[in-house]
Amino acid sequence: MNRKELAQFGEDLAVKFLEHNDYKIIDRNYHSIYGEIDIICKKSNQLIFVEVKARKSLKFGEALEAITEKKRGKIIKTAYHFITKHQLDLSIRFDIITIQYISKEKRYKFEHIRNAFLGTLF
Repeated sequence: MNRKELAQFGEDLAVKFLEHNDYKIIDRNYHSIYGEIDIICKKSNQLIFVEVKARKSLKFGEALEAITEKKRGKIIKTAYHFITKHQLDLSIRFDIITIQYISKEKRYKFEHIRNAFLGTLF
């Protein structure tokens, strides 16, 4: 499985998890001039922006380590672009879903981190 296929697998798995837990998927792979958001969903009148990171080894570190301050800034700016474009007035939240393949056990470690960071640009 190459990097692109792994990313697609991770996002598909994340969508299934979210839908199973009563999240309504609004958009996937939303692009703006600032960056991309993997999944935008809604639950209980809250708009949730989800970054998904899937890894098949620890060669480049844990999946969560890939969400740098710069990456968070891009996600936040892209989220505000989405909100402005669609003229939404909902509370928002930023979540992270990590998927780590554990080859020795032939299984995936899945983690959903709710409210992973604050949505401020300052």
